[in-house]
Amino acid sequence: MRSGELRILIVEDEGIVEMMMEEMVRHLGCKVVASSRTLDRGVAFAESEEVDFALLDYDLGDGTDALPIAAALAERDIPFVFVTARPSADLQRAFPNVPILIKPLQLGQLEQVMPLRRTVH
Repeated sequence: MRSGELRILIVEDEGIVEMMMEEMVRHLGCKVVASSRTLDRGVAFAESEEVDFALLDYDLGDGTDALPIAAALAERDIPFVFVTARPSADLQRAFPNVPILIKPLQLGQLEQVMPLRRTVH
């Protein structure tokens, strides 16, 4: 077995925040393999992409949230965290054991919750 880059999915509706998250992920030695700004694409990536970890903005705008994406990731046993400016009771009830990172996101927050490498067979 050897160590490899952690493959990350990012779902964030705000372009500038998405770019900052991607930069932080790369700084930690990980690889962004998929990125989405919408619920539909986020669900599609969560159901099909080979990822090790995901960062999910809870509020995706237009009245949508990332709970369906989180459910798809949980179904595949892929760990994830929520990133939000406004945590909600719905979010905490739906996934009580999932970390919630508060925006503005800081590199130190990611370092605390992200595994930094994966094992490759």
